[in-house]
Amino acid sequence: MFSNQPEAFRQGRIYKLQRMRQDTKNLRNKRISDTFLPAWLVDRIDLEQLLYKPVIQVIGRLDISKTISIHQTIRPWVCDAEMAELLDIPEGTSLFHLAWRCFDPDERILWYTEGISTFNALSSEENIDLSLIITEEVKS
Repeated sequence: MFSNQPEAFRQGRIYKLQRMRQDTKNLRNKRISDTFLPAWLVDRIDLEQLLYKPVIQVIGRLDISKTISIHQTIRPWVCDAEMAELLDIPEGTSLFHLAWRCFDPDERILWYTEGISTFNALSSEENIDLSLIITEEVKS
């Protein structure tokens, strides 16, 4: 994941943040995640903010870049014994495995997150600036 930053593999160069989030309206909806952050970025973050805010919000306030690239993968998953205990659900329950890879325009990894979610539906909203989309005129 951090292959374009070989020094990141040295001791103390990657930090791991583990979290569990629970939906306040439906307490059965939980997400356990591991987020990996490079040291150069952690050095610029108020770590206390990461306890209460999403990583993207904390990083967005650093003025590192005006744009980032996020690659998201969602896969069906089956709950194993360890996850069953943490999520308080039966082993074998259907889950989602989520992964996010986030890069700056220079393709430096900003963070990588993997998580397991009990949510049975996922939705997202995106705002797209259509003026940035390059189109070609179709000639008949």
